[in-house]
Amino acid sequence: MEIAIEAEKIHGPSVRKWMHDNWKTTIQAQLQDAEWIANNYHPSLTEYLKSSVPSTTVPVLSLFPMLLIDTFFNDDIIKKMNMFQSCVAWGCRLIDDSKDFQDEKEHGENASWIECYMKDNPGTTREQALYHINMLIELNFEELVKCHIFYEYEIPTTCKRLYFDMYRSVAFIFRDIDGFSKSSKGIRDDIMKILVEPIFF
Repeated sequence: MEIAIEAEKIHGPSVRKWMHDNWKTTIQAQLQDAEWIANNYHPSLTEYLKSSVPSTTVPVLSLFPMLLIDTFFNDDIIKKMNMFQSCVAWGCRLIDDSKDFQDEKEHGENASWIECYMKDNPGTTREQALYHINMLIELNFEELVKCHIFYEYEIPTTCKRLYFDMYRSVAFIFRDIDGFSKSSKGIRDDIMKILVEPIFF
């Protein structure tokens, strides 16, 4: 409540509903995932797509940094930011599912884009599903670039930079494997080069 009150002072009255809606959709999506796992339920692709974007937690992870930006968020800006945010979250979901679907299945999670797509399209091989999801990742990135250009002067630059950095971080961590769950030596070395070694030069 205190955060919402302070945010309203900076961003205007619309921000409280924005905060509430982001948290609500994320929690509902997480609960839906938990219910599917508990019941060993295999959702259809349509069912999965309804919760796949908010369950990335991109909306809430980006929420608090946004509240530190000294910019008034009117309804129009929030609407455009939601569109940009959804595009980023969808890309992160696709990247995640393309790399860790097998590990998640072994842990009892049947809901991934790959598994749902193969269920809805009998006879589809895993290789075909992976090819299709990689095509969607490319298309999503193209759409993200278009949104960045189209909203160049309508969304605060800091907001767009935050979303792009989140997307690039996920693409970096998941470029070969699920780098969050199975951190490889290559990822650790790259992080050292980015965050530690440049300090000494």
